[in-house]
Amino acid sequence: MTPLHRHTTRPGKDGGPPGRYARNTKNRKRAWPFPGWVADPFRLSLGGPLVITRDLELAKKWVRERVEHNVADGFRPTSGAFASSKNGRLRAYGLEVGSGSRDEIDWPKWFLDRAPSVHASELLEVAASEFKCQGLELDYALVGWSWDLVWIDQTWRARRLNKSKASWQNLKLDAEYLINAYRVLLTRCRRGMVIWVPEGNGGDPSRDVAGVDDVFEALIAAGVTPLEDGPSPTETPGLASVRPA
Repeated sequence: MTPLHRHTTRPGKDGGPPGRYARNTKNRKRAWPFPGWVADPFRLSLGGPLVITRDLELAKKWVRERVEHNVADGFRPTSGAFASSKNGRLRAYGLEVGSGSRDEIDWPKWFLDRAPSVHASELLEVAASEFKCQGLELDYALVGWSWDLVWIDQTWRARRLNKSKASWQNLKLDAEYLINAYRVLLTRCRRGMVIWVPEGNGGDPSRDVAGVDDVFEALIAAGVTPLEDGPSPTETPGLASVRPA
């Protein structure tokens, strides 16, 4: 498979190490904490740990271990889950995604509460969509990847779920809208992220195996580390090393 990323960061100040990626916006800059991909539609650069897994419970454990390990001086790192509003089928695995005004999620409490509050983002039970998490940054994040954006024929393809037929349909428009949605999701944390790509189900056309298998392999080819090979919590970079500019 052709690698999806090219490191094209600019030289740092005074000829130092490569600097941060610049966004295509005049009024906001930030440090992208993760690898750049592809003809790089996501424009991300390496910073804190970024790992990937097919196991949702393992992904949750990864986030929780890093939160617990990095509690210091009364400060508890923030954490939460994110997923695309068009994900369609992550509910089948136990991850609810809230995005609309009628989703019955108390979003201020999701953002502000801590366990044992059942509203708290750190429970990793409810994921915020790209609409709900814009402008928000957490310390550690779990991002659920779904069948709405898949890697086919060396390019990202956007799809829409036909719920009545339980099947995905390719969108005639290009994938830029969904790439932008995933770009938002993938830039919401400061200290580390785990991407969860669910296992498909051969008996359910809405969870086709090939679609997510190819995404998983593509992201590994892009430089994302399988969770089992990633750093331990004791090797996680501190907040200061990846704090936004």
